Amino acid sequence: PGIVLATVLAVAVVLSLPQIVYFARQPEMLAYRADQVSVLNSGVNEGDLAGTLAANAWRLLRAPVWKGDNSWYHNLSGRAVFDPLVAIGFLVGLALVARDLASRRGARANAAAVLVVAASVVALVPSWLSVGAPNYVRLTATWPALFLVAAYGLDRLAAAGERRSRAGRWIVPAVLAVSAVSSAGDYFGRYAERVIER
Repeated sequence: PGIVLATVLAVAVVLSLPQIVYFARQPEMLAYRADQVSVLNSGVNEGDLAGTLAANAWRLLRAPVWKGDNSWYHNLSGRAVFDPLVAIGFLVGLALVARDLASRRGARANAAAVLVVAASVVALVPSWLSVGAPNYVRLTATWPALFLVAAYGLDRLAAAGERRSRAGRWIVPAVLAVSAVSSAGDYFGRYAERVIER
């Protein structure tokens, strides 16, 4: 174990060395980009830090199901994270995570919910504290938790449907098929047309 750890640390130092040298020579560059986009910068928040933070929080809350990043460089402008059908699964999953946080299903479910929420909150902070929320590039770390919540909701919906009818087992495949067709239309249609126009 000691040799493995030493090897990992040595490789990490070697890989990081160019950046360490660069920032040692130009320390002002260490926070340059962060200063440009941070809402804590009065030039970015235009003297209204509380209002900017509240507006960013609202944009982040609506991004999964309603209106997403406006940048065509990051995604289709304004496209929510989830299409409408998967968004239903996400909202159901969110309700289930809230229930699990309240320990209605035991310590194991509670611990899983705490982990998902903690990971999501930590991953949301970079976009919340920067200009242009929801910035999908700065939300990259949230994708695993968001899609896990959506899958949780879809799985429970499918289980409930299957208890009522054998056709319930087709809920998730049907949702994923419709989502795939919708996404293909968006990315190979609308997005491609936009890129060609440029």
